[in-house]
Amino acid sequence: MKLKSTWLVVIAVGLAVFSRFYAFGVLPPQIWFDEIWFSLKARLFLQTGAMPVFYKTFWGGVHPLMVLLTAAVQRLGLNALTAPRVVSAVGGVLCIPLTYLCLSELWRDTWTPARRQGTAALAVLILSNLLSYVVIGRIGLEWSLVPLFTVACIALYHRAQRTRKWAWWMLAGALLGVSQYLSQHMRFLIPLMGLFVLYDGLRCGAGKRKPFIGGVAWFGLAAALVALPLLAFFVREPQWLVARAGIITQTGGQRRWLFLLDNVRRVALSFIVAGSQGTLENLPGRPLFDVLQMVGFVSGLVWAARGWRSSAVSHKLLAWLAIMAAPSILTGQAPSFERMANLMPAAAAVVAIGWAELWQWVGRRVTLARWQRWLIPCSWVLVSLGINAYAYWYRYPLSPTLRTDYTAGTTDLMRQLVERSNTEAVFVQRLTGAENAVFPDFFLPNTAVHYLDFQQCLPLTHQRDVRTTYLVMPKRSPEIAKQLTAAYPQAKVIPFASESEWLLDDMTLIEVPPHTPISLALSPAQARFEPGLELLGYTWSGPTVRPGQSVFLTLYWRTLADLKADYTAFVHVSAGSFDAPPIAQRDGQPCQGMYPTSRWRKGDLVPDSFAVTIPTDAPPGEYSLVIGWYSYPSLTRLSLTTAEHPLPEDRAVIATIRVVP
Repeated sequence: MKLKSTWLVVIAVGLAVFSRFYAFGVLPPQIWFDEIWFSLKARLFLQTGAMPVFYKTFWGGVHPLMVLLTAAVQRLGLNALTAPRVVSAVGGVLCIPLTYLCLSELWRDTWTPARRQGTAALAVLILSNLLSYVVIGRIGLEWSLVPLFTVACIALYHRAQRTRKWAWWMLAGALLGVSQYLSQHMRFLIPLMGLFVLYDGLRCGAGKRKPFIGGVAWFGLAAALVALPLLAFFVREPQWLVARAGIITQTGGQRRWLFLLDNVRRVALSFIVAGSQGTLENLPGRPLFDVLQMVGFVSGLVWAARGWRSSAVSHKLLAWLAIMAAPSILTGQAPSFERMANLMPAAAAVVAIGWAELWQWVGRRVTLARWQRWLIPCSWVLVSLGINAYAYWYRYPLSPTLRTDYTAGTTDLMRQLVERSNTEAVFVQRLTGAENAVFPDFFLPNTAVHYLDFQQCLPLTHQRDVRTTYLVMPKRSPEIAKQLTAAYPQAKVIPFASESEWLLDDMTLIEVPPHTPISLALSPAQARFEPGLELLGYTWSGPTVRPGQSVFLTLYWRTLADLKADYTAFVHVSAGSFDAPPIAQRDGQPCQGMYPTSRWRKGDLVPDSFAVTIPTDAPPGEYSLVIGWYSYPSLTRLSLTTAEHPLPEDRAVIATIRVVP
């Protein structure tokens, strides 16, 4: 029997590998907001080595373990985009043998080796292809790892209790402490383990109670020491301990008990009637179990009810189910299978027990040949596996909201912009300090896309040979979109509605056709510098200024050729002899250094906005605005080739200001 159980576990692991890695980059569509967030934070960790003990976010905070595991996958050289899904898939596969070990330990003192090993093997065979667990296991989110840490901790706890060795107790406690860095979901493992400790403490004999208490002390100490940095953080900033719960937990106001009772009803029915509606965790509306698994689950619950008074197996399994269903019961939009992921190993165990009990009941009443005793249950299991495979590989891809739920449109847009940037100029507005801008933050750096804060720097175009594309966020800064459409009346404006406003603002593509001149009223000025910089004109606050006030000036620099180096522009306010020191000046790279000249390409029109302050002791009179360029740190001037009012030393006068009393 042990050999047969081992083969069932091997088959279950094989099914888990197939169901989580087959068509890995195709189904589901790539990629959900949280997956991008984990990939981005993992990349930043590899670059900086800095990782907080808790990430503060507008959706209630994130624990760091998933980021660390994603970074480990990226370090191995795997695709940074799919790294979180690799973590989830590997975790889902590892959960299968660990669930077998967990259930074997859980049932060791109650059942014979043949019964516990056979039932545990059947349970992991069910779990390996359980539809919702497959869906969750193919998404790069921490939900998929929750069952893995739970079964591992329970297995180590029962092994420590059986062997009475402090090393196992400490290992179990350390794992419980580590699990708290994974997700808020893992906090429910603490009351479950506490209930197990209380239950086993009351049941153990007087001679075993003292070593049991000592072992539990090691268990708790190890858990507390490992989780100490996280605990210290929550002591310092207790609001983050309940930040996520405050967002998703609901009590129904004055009718809170009716609300909770209704959620209990919804969660109970989700096993066999109607399940979670989200494609991130389920085939929308499908119950957790298929028809054959439902029969086993109901049969398993009947078995647990009949043995309630004396069966430690039923007590612990039902406690596991009840406590791990609480996250969905306490929150809105119940049932939520992602919040119930922690109960799936126990639920699969109940189904396996129910199938085994049902088959024994049939065997006692119906005489079957030996081949029938094997063929019928094997066919039953195969049909169940087939139902779940059909639901995922055929029905799930046809879900009408699948691409929208997975923000596939935003992903495709980012990839399209990166591809466009290889043949045309692409500028994307950067929302400085926006937590929900993870898609452009992840896809656009280290590409040819210019990702800039348009409030600080908005490069334009003038008669460029190729199309120029802008992606702007009109809700955040409507003036940017208005400025571009006014400058290019013939531009094509394409609204793009993101899948979820709280994940990413609605966006607008503005496409400027090739050879389009800018429609902008500028004060004329002529000056051209090598290797291809031309002043197209300027706007300013006016020719009159008082001492102590500033002249606000915007110079529009057109690029006649691709530039290869970073240059610095200067403006001098000069009076009398042009050899005399200027009374005021401004030196700096245009666009506050956000868009250095080494990135300027032919057709760019870059506004350089700044202010020059006139000294308070400046005598009244006329002063010249003198411009030029130089290389830093050599201070070598760029050659002035053409100017309406040239000066020695590669300078040019572009305007005259009057300082008045």
